[in-house]
Amino acid sequence: MSSDSRIEVQTCPWQVAPALLGSGGALFAIGDVHGYADHLKALQDYIARRIRDSYDPSEVTVVWLGDYVDRGPKPRETLDLVRHGLGIEGVREIALRGNHESFLLDMIDDPDPDKETLDLWRLNGGSDTISALLPNCRESCVRRLGQTLRESLGGARLDFLHRLALTHRAGPYLCAHAGINPDRDLGRQHEEDLLWIREPFLKPVRWPFDIVVIHGHTPQIPGVHKHRIGVDSGVFFSGQLTAVELQNNRLRFLAALSEDAVSFDWSFLL
Repeated sequence: MSSDSRIEVQTCPWQVAPALLGSGGALFAIGDVHGYADHLKALQDYIARRIRDSYDPSEVTVVWLGDYVDRGPKPRETLDLVRHGLGIEGVREIALRGNHESFLLDMIDDPDPDKETLDLWRLNGGSDTISALLPNCRESCVRRLGQTLRESLGGARLDFLHRLALTHRAGPYLCAHAGINPDRDLGRQHEEDLLWIREPFLKPVRWPFDIVVIHGHTPQIPGVHKHRIGVDSGVFFSGQLTAVELQNNRLRFLAALSEDAVSFDWSFLL
């Protein structure tokens, strides 16, 4: 998908939320960006206008669900958009780590990453990040990849990456990049589950928790279920970056779409 097309933001109708957030405030959660900074800029601008027009900023939380890098053309710009936030005083802003940030951190923090780890990252979109951050990188550069990535990213971005949270709780909602494992106690979730899980989270046989998880990681049509809200619309192949807005007992999806986006039909929510 092109990142140079004009981006517009569309909204779906409000629908009943699976849990009551509480009166007065709002929660926005933004799905996997994967280096599509133009989509993210359009979506953040829309959310900022929405907050200024409709809410008390001190009662608003914005959560980025991770996967800011890989598969897309502008990882550096995406990281900057997330770490600088919306620029509205009072808004609580939480940036979560995704599995693709873990890939990048593995490369940055390991002075001698093994070839298997590097190959796995490159196969999963890391080649796009390397090309964007190190456009003149040749084989000698790859051999000292951690050092060159650190130099390219700079101290402020490295500090941001190392400070990314794994979860954020907002009343009856828990934000996590991939989801949680229903077979573990809520307080004993493994980092691997939070960053990578699909099953048994997406379609659990049982759900022992009194929370609803807001997550990305699994690209699909954004959807609302009793135990989860999926927000990753696969911008790198669909041209659509999605967020969810929760207010009181209702929610709606917001989507930043490029002109060449895959046709997206909100009617399934009606």
